[in-house]
Amino acid sequence: MKAKTTQQLKVTARFTDGSTRDVTSLSLYEANDKSMAETTEEGLVTAQDIPGNVAVMVRYAGQVSVFSVTIPLGAPVDTLPPAKNFVDEHVFANLKRIGIPPSPVADDATFLRRVSLDIAGRSPRWGRSRRSRPPKHRTSGIKPSSRS
Repeated sequence: MKAKTTQQLKVTARFTDGSTRDVTSLSLYEANDKSMAETTEEGLVTAQDIPGNVAVMVRYAGQVSVFSVTIPLGAPVDTLPPAKNFVDEHVFANLKRIGIPPSPVADDATFLRRVSLDIAGRSPRWGRSRRSRPPKHRTSGIKPSSRS
């Protein structure tokens, strides 16, 4: 979906006797990030102007389904850094699909601070963050942080 556009969802229930029924007005809708997509009680989804992926959970009679939405930025993504693992492959493919150029590679101190905050929820110890790490050792710096 493009930013600031709407999509009307339609929910069809299939019952054990083989019959179907439109239950759109009886279903509940909830976006996992309300700053990216808003929903109405009638199932109208409005994409906001924040690019990325958002999911709308649809519930009816104890059953759940998900409407996945991609809101593109649309910027050209001409170059990507080389993928070092399968996570990089997925992240870079997603950035290209959404049209968000990747950020430049962070210096070692910034990388260690971000990893420490993401994994442990706190800044790294002062002596450790001041130590310079060559980029090839970044993945080994994640393991000690994840144990705290």
